[in-house]
Amino acid sequence: MKNRINRIIEKGSFHLLDHSTTHNQFLYRHYVKKGLNRDILISGISYISLPMSIEDFQVYKGGEGELEKIKNKVDPYHYKKVFVFEEKDFKHYVVADRILTQENNFEALETSIPCKRDVVNSIEELEEQVHRIKKEFDEKGYEYVKDKYSSNWKILE
Repeated sequence: MKNRINRIIEKGSFHLLDHSTTHNQFLYRHYVKKGLNRDILISGISYISLPMSIEDFQVYKGGEGELEKIKNKVDPYHYKKVFVFEEKDFKHYVVADRILTQENNFEALETSIPCKRDVVNSIEELEEQVHRIKKEFDEKGYEYVKDKYSSNWKILE
């Protein structure tokens, strides 16, 4: 799948921009240039040891060795995935469902956290959208519909 990646490597400074305590999400943003941001969304968090800002780092999915290092800080019944944010000679650990990244052109303080951006649709709007997607599926196929309606977030595996 085109939106799956196995490592995030970033240069520059990312800072904590937003969070959702009800959805256990943290959003870090780097301003690439005017009108272009790079966001990292950490979702379904049960443990996080990241500072407010992080610079020149890489993120990858850890294994049993990383879990062993933080096992006394994580409820074993709520274990998800261990992710490692490696910054220079220091490692930060995150236990979460997933980490996503995207580029966008949102305003400086505008969030990209999906649960804060989504607008509730009426029944009529949802029915119209279903009809449109079915028609496109029949005419153009699965791959077209998947690419058109999937989000632009890339998911760290």
